[in-house]
Amino acid sequence: MEHDALPPLTPADRALLLAARVWGEQPDPGLWDLFPPDRCVALRWAWDSGFAGETEAEAREQLLLTHEAQARPDLARVHVSWWVRALKGEPASVRAAVVGHVSAAVSEALRDALGPGPDDLASDRPPHPQALELALALWTERLVGDLADRDDDPPAVVALSQLDATTLTRLIRTTGLAKWSITEEPADLGPDDLARLGRLRERLGAADSRFRHVAASDLAGLGPQVANRAARLGLTTLARLLASVDPYRVRWALQHIPYPTAKALRTLMGPPGRRNPMLARWETDVLRAGWLELFRESRLAEPWRWGIPT
Repeated sequence: MEHDALPPLTPADRALLLAARVWGEQPDPGLWDLFPPDRCVALRWAWDSGFAGETEAEAREQLLLTHEAQARPDLARVHVSWWVRALKGEPASVRAAVVGHVSAAVSEALRDALGPGPDDLASDRPPHPQALELALALWTERLVGDLADRDDDPPAVVALSQLDATTLTRLIRTTGLAKWSITEEPADLGPDDLARLGRLRERLGAADSRFRHVAASDLAGLGPQVANRAARLGLTTLARLLASVDPYRVRWALQHIPYPTAKALRTLMGPPGRRNPMLARWETDVLRAGWLELFRESRLAEPWRWGIPT
């Protein structure tokens, strides 16, 4: 089975593999057979490929780093709209306690986003110490933490978690133009975008005829009245690629962008568990074309590092 066809490793899978290495002995060959068939193949492949490191010390360090990263979310990597959502529905007393006792930067962002409430988020009496401790510990329970970077992160996750908002917006739109370029529908675009469309068409000239049909269907489904159709096409590509990623890592990556945009991507991803390796491969080609076009224009600093950039 090819790596692309394997189910993604879950956080529990990763912890198990690292713990097996920490134990210091080769696991019984029959260990992986105790798991369901798809998990068995993925775990065996990950173990044989050296995912868990070469030594017990390396695995132990990675296990500790992963635990620390997942135990508490790094708010610096979470868009403020997710902070607000975390407090949505909480009583005014809890909101006031959080706003009044988090760091100055977080407090200011929350005040700006929440706006003044009936009590202007002020408290008329000191909070009970234990209640305050619980509120500060639990207000981020809807958020997830994880390692900031993984060697096996796919390009869709890197785009969401590593690119700034302007570059990500450009990438999504340029990816949409790349998909548009393999359809027959004319594009009413400015001269710069028409030039990009031509270059993207040359890069994707060998696109599979079945994917050309998918791209045409995606474009037709938007309708000519929909604004920013190129960006919408790009979001569709990103959503399909995220559907093949471990859900926990997806949740962590989505926290880097405004919650409404993340919600739109979630909707486009469809029900969990849907995986189409061939479609994901085609969509990766489209994302790569958009990525390389922005890199050529010096609008994206990081080169494509997933396979050969043809």
